[in-house]
Amino acid sequence: MNEERDEKVAIIQGEFHLSTKDANQLVDRELEKWDAILIEGREPVYSLENAGFGFWYYAIGAIFTRTLIGVIHRVKEKLRIGENDPWVDDDIDTNYSIDANHREIWNFTNKWIRWGSLLFAAVASLWALMNLNFLSNWNNMFFATYHSTLFIYPFLPMLLHIITVVNPTNSRKRNEVMCDSIINYTSEQSHDRVLILVGEMHREGITHQMEDRGWKINSKPTHSGVGKVISRIYRRFGNW
Repeated sequence: MNEERDEKVAIIQGEFHLSTKDANQLVDRELEKWDAILIEGREPVYSLENAGFGFWYYAIGAIFTRTLIGVIHRVKEKLRIGENDPWVDDDIDTNYSIDANHREIWNFTNKWIRWGSLLFAAVASLWALMNLNFLSNWNNMFFATYHSTLFIYPFLPMLLHIITVVNPTNSRKRNEVMCDSIINYTSEQSHDRVLILVGEMHREGITHQMEDRGWKINSKPTHSGVGKVISRIYRRFGNW
């Protein structure tokens, strides 16, 4: 690349989080020409001290979702139908914490969405407790046991987490946070050539905001076919 070093340049790669195609495509380049990789979607759940019940439930879902995605990636690698995230072996400054922290994400979301989702989870949990053999009609020895009902419970907080994270209002606010984080981090570290990996739904919003702040952006959509279809569906519900 021949841009002058005083020009701020970034590649923003949209990602479908269940696939590693986008992460691997982003780092499949001469990394010595870049100052850093900034990544959304790998942040841990922060301290639960003094958290309310709603956030506790959300946090369980966030942990379970991140763990499930990691397991899916490992299984795909074992089956040789995918690769793991490539970050650990890359000799480049890497920042995994450009997104809002989880308490902020929870509070960004409309209260009716938050508490409506909690109410749904509570009703579904009570229904499952009162119908312990509801899976027995599958005529399968595994599903015909009461204990198999427990498998429903991790998915309810995961559903709450997904509903909380995946809505236009929340995404727009997170775009602002991520753009501010990117600008502040690159300024503090004197980086002017960076690679950025964000969820496909955030790519366009962050691209526009960074261009407005003087960055030259090469915006690349997700390489995942499933991710492209899902993003088209989501965009019918609003400007993300």
